[in-house]
Amino acid sequence: MRPASEQTPHVLALSGGAEDGAFGAGVLNGWSDRGDRPVFDLVTGVSTGAFIAPFAYLGPRHDAALREIYTAYGPEDVVRSRGLRGLLGEGLYDTAPLARLIAHYVDKPLLDEIAEAHASGRRLFVVTTNLDANRPVAWNLGALATSGDPQRLTLMREVILASASIPGVFPPVLIEGASSGAAVQELHVDGGAIMQIFIMPERMIASGALLTGAAPDASVYLLVNNSLTTRHQLVESAALSVLERSFSTMVRSSVRASVVAALAFARANGATLRLAAVGPDFKGELTERFDSAYMQALFAYGRNAARRGEAWRMAEDGGAERLLWVE
Repeated sequence: MRPASEQTPHVLALSGGAEDGAFGAGVLNGWSDRGDRPVFDLVTGVSTGAFIAPFAYLGPRHDAALREIYTAYGPEDVVRSRGLRGLLGEGLYDTAPLARLIAHYVDKPLLDEIAEAHASGRRLFVVTTNLDANRPVAWNLGALATSGDPQRLTLMREVILASASIPGVFPPVLIEGASSGAAVQELHVDGGAIMQIFIMPERMIASGALLTGAAPDASVYLLVNNSLTTRHQLVESAALSVLERSFSTMVRSSVRASVVAALAFARANGATLRLAAVGPDFKGELTERFDSAYMQALFAYGRNAARRGEAWRMAEDGGAERLLWVE
């Protein structure tokens, strides 16, 4: 592998989307099958994208793990309903099964690989929302992996779990840290509560760190684990149904706004931007959270699109806008 500084910079931003992360896992697998998937200088992830991000960062040899995560497990392997207790507590679902799943795949060998990739100059960020500070936190997982902190693996798992913890649906994650030399405990939830797509840290955007110098023609890939189009659906007049539909509408609107901002950013900085999202031709129906049949179908949809070279839409030829605005 050549050092990142000797390549055209490649950036991959993975959005949130819960079980729709199966689409992103499928696209990455199909992209590897096609044989033209680049090595990424920067990978970022939000929510379910935070779980995908380490495997995307480390490359095709981890495709089998991604496929297994998003196709081999059912709802009971990810979350457990808390019933009435959930309505009165921290969240509707208990994420202990998801925490076990993350711990199984985010292990010491993976941590060591992330550290090695970070040492080569490549970067990996995932985003959580700090509820106490009311702000997003971009976690540099490569720096964490190389830190020597004896709790670095535990912290990485907690950060990934927190980034996927939808407020009110999943309980927040208590993360221990330090402020001015004093130990603190902070509640962190889904990074999607503030942003659905994270291209790169604001200081890097402001300095143009990846878009100047020897390789100005950066390639930015936005992998949206969601549909950007609306679909008519009758909603039951019940609190949970209204809440779920309202939340999904809010998330989709946030993703669309993030995509529009990314298009503007890429054009202003001379970057090439490509967008992949679930198209209106996918007709799968989600019957329950993390429905395995739905996720398997969505994984296959994303993988087949990538294999055919049809997953990515170019911003320059209007492809991204067509995917964004078609109704």
